[in-house]
Amino acid sequence: MTVTGTRIVERATGGNWVVRAAAGAPDLATLPTQAAAIEAARGQLVANGGGQVIVHGIDGGVRRRISVAATTAAADAGEPLTPQDLADAAGAAVARVRGGSFDADGDGEPDGDDVLNRVVAAGPEGEAKDAIRSAQRVLKWLAAGLAVFPVVPAWVISSDLGGGFAGIFLGTLAWSLGVAVIAFALIAHPTAVSTAGLSLLGLAAFWLSNAVAGALGGTVLNAADPLPSGPGPTGIFVWIGDLLGAAIENYGVLGAVIATALGVLVGWRGAELYRLVAARN
Repeated sequence: MTVTGTRIVERATGGNWVVRAAAGAPDLATLPTQAAAIEAARGQLVANGGGQVIVHGIDGGVRRRISVAATTAAADAGEPLTPQDLADAAGAAVARVRGGSFDADGDGEPDGDDVLNRVVAAGPEGEAKDAIRSAQRVLKWLAAGLAVFPVVPAWVISSDLGGGFAGIFLGTLAWSLGVAVIAFALIAHPTAVSTAGLSLLGLAAFWLSNAVAGALGGTVLNAADPLPSGPGPTGIFVWIGDLLGAAIENYGVLGAVIATALGVLVGWRGAELYRLVAARN
């Protein structure tokens, strides 16, 4: 008997993940990963008035319950975060910065990435938020396309990058965070930055991003040359160019391009939220 408003996600024989309307009911979808099955279950519930996704671990026990609203915008926000969600998100964030993934329950599937990506798309509506949603969809298509190829050369994109929008941003933190800081400053205060100010902003932004990445155990791009060797703005811009070369070497050409785009989107979203708060005050 079908239970209206409920979807169960559990591991099937052979390692795939299935979506069912109830325990023992026929499969509604079969996906290769738990995250993909959860996404499919959420989509089904959004289209059918909302409900709850019940996620089972490999031991058969219930690991998570995800409340899903009946509208796309509300579903993006998802259910209130539980302590387990927060623990998984924190573990996933650190693991992605370090170039890996976080598997809390030993089922071979990354945990916490979906929560991180929900957080990225949370908050008030706005153009930047819409752009982030679009980027998340594009990254899903890109991941599916790259999965078709048995081996993608490292110079194209590093195999360490994964986890969607949040995972790739964190995996390229030494570069993407610096881009985000610069984008935030330029969008929030577009008339307040001169050429000299922009060079100093770039210096501070990328020094900060590399310091944060290093503190979390991630890749550091400026380890060999932490400060510009040349004088003035020109020396700083040359130093930033060297960092970009290191980003391409570490993340691949496509990886560096994606990291730059995600950094711009995060900075834009930060500026958007900043303006909303300022307008209310």
